[in-house]
Amino acid sequence: MPEFLEKKLRAEYGNNPHAIYGTMNAIGAMHGNKETEKGKEMEKKHAMKIAHMHIEPAQGGGHVVEHHFKPKMKGGSGAFMEHSEPAKHVFGKGEGEQMLAHLKKHLGIGAAAAPKTDEGEMKPAAHEPPHESGAEEESDEGY
Repeated sequence: MPEFLEKKLRAEYGNNPHAIYGTMNAIGAMHGNKETEKGKEMEKKHAMKIAHMHIEPAQGGGHVVEHHFKPKMKGGSGAFMEHSEPAKHVFGKGEGEQMLAHLKKHLGIGAAAAPKTDEGEMKPAAHEPPHESGAEEESDEGY
């Protein structure tokens, strides 16, 4: 069974085997308790590690995002490497938000939730100078 999918579904559904395996059966990753070809292909694609991404403007606006994958060892000695073609994702003009969401997902970019404090505000980071109470914030005007 696709292990990455099982872990993802466990995180979503907890330890509910009916929801986890029912979902994998519903999407065709499994048939009963056997992994399908689709499930094997999903696992194979998930196992590919991104070496780098390339982003360039698309004709007519938008962007093309290419995922370039690290080569995989073929055989036990490592003398042969299997290279895969880059995966291309095209985002048209006006799809900037979708492209950014795609990049955040694949690059693991995300903001942590703000910590709760008694004052209801975030405390300054250790490298920030403390703000004086009642002091005005700096302005970006003139830049």
